[in-house]
Amino acid sequence: MKRARILLVDSGSDTTEAISLLKDAGYDVEVAGNKSAGLKKLYQGYTDLIIMNKSALRSDRDDPYLRIRRASYVPIIVLGEQNEAAEVLELGADSFMVSPPRCPRA
Repeated sequence: MKRARILLVDSGSDTTEAISLLKDAGYDVEVAGNKSAGLKKLYQGYTDLIIMNKSALRSDRDDPYLRIRRASYVPIIVLGEQNEAAEVLELGADSFMVSPPRCPRA
């Protein structure tokens, strides 16, 4: 059985735990550090779901992810701050989740 593929777009350097959790749950994970790299990876292979940080979105009409939404039905989940939910959903995200706080390194 083919494993579902998730594209994680996040410019943060602390994605190791998220990647590990997704892989342990049985997903194949592709990682892109910015929206341009994410768009390229999306077109290089089949993706079942995109999870991205709000910082990867722009509110102008030339945003690469708005183009994805116009051309594809790949679900997009965006992580961000509570006050950003309405804007993100208007830009075409399918779902919004409040980002978990990043734990400081000891």
